[in-house]
Amino acid sequence: MERDEQQFYEIERFLLGEMPEAESAEFRRRMSENPELAMAVGMQQMELDAGEVLIEEQLRGDMARWKEEEQPDHKPRGKNRNWIWGIGLLVAGLGVWALVAVLQPGGPAPGQEPAPPEKPVSNELAPKLPVAENQPDDPGNAPTQQQETGNEKAQDQSPVREKNNTTTGNARYLAVVGDFYEDLDAGNLRGAGNNGQTDPLAQALTAYENRLYEEAVKAADQFGKGNSYYIRAQEIKAHALFQLKAYDKSAAVFRAISRSGLPPYNERAQWNELLCYAARYPADKAQFDAGLAALTADTGHPFHEKAVELGKKIKAVQ
Repeated sequence: MERDEQQFYEIERFLLGEMPEAESAEFRRRMSENPELAMAVGMQQMELDAGEVLIEEQLRGDMARWKEEEQPDHKPRGKNRNWIWGIGLLVAGLGVWALVAVLQPGGPAPGQEPAPPEKPVSNELAPKLPVAENQPDDPGNAPTQQQETGNEKAQDQSPVREKNNTTTGNARYLAVVGDFYEDLDAGNLRGAGNNGQTDPLAQALTAYENRLYEEAVKAADQFGKGNSYYIRAQEIKAHALFQLKAYDKSAAVFRAISRSGLPPYNERAQWNELLCYAARYPADKAQFDAGLAALTADTGHPFHEKAVELGKKIKAVQ
């Protein structure tokens, strides 16, 4: 087994908690003395976290699609059942009418005029369709197919709007977040590439500075996990998602960066992840409380004092 492959499986055993306590302690000691090993552990941890996030997003998408596919089946079935009953009653009425006609006496004698049909009998035997009962008296007031479609769309969209309001958060908490959020420091991330080439992050940073946040996300995603610019690209992506008000996705990216253990990116990510939860408060109250407790307990954290102040402001607007 090659050295890199052996190191991969060793790190995997460490991250999954499969090492004995003594071996795990020795591995931690090696990490503290070997920055390259610590970097490899952080990158592999991010791969595991990213895989979990992708699986969760795919499952949510599948569940939403399944729900949309199930809903249209109910209403048309009721309409079809009404038409079937109407056709059945029509056929039954025609059958009764034909039976009565057959049972009536024969035609008039020669030289006599045929007797007029008895109207009460024909009226009693006339078929009545359930569909006719639902028709409006004035055709001009009848709802058109376009109006019905518009009403159905309005009914379908109202739950979506309510869900989006829950996702983006309460206006009071968003106002508090706006007082604490610090925008991406593009100048700090910008720099020259290898051998004096153009900055590899230039496309993503330029799109972000021009407020083309969706393009910034796409440009940041071009950097794979093994790329040396990966962490910086992920920080751009997380801030772009924050600007798009996709706070849940932004929090997931910030969380992966914080778990890398690479300062100062992990410290900034911990703070911004907390702001994402605050933006979705009170829906993400549990995540916010846990993150706030961690930052306020760590007095040496660069965002310790801001976390204390944020906790007070959130409590004040509840």
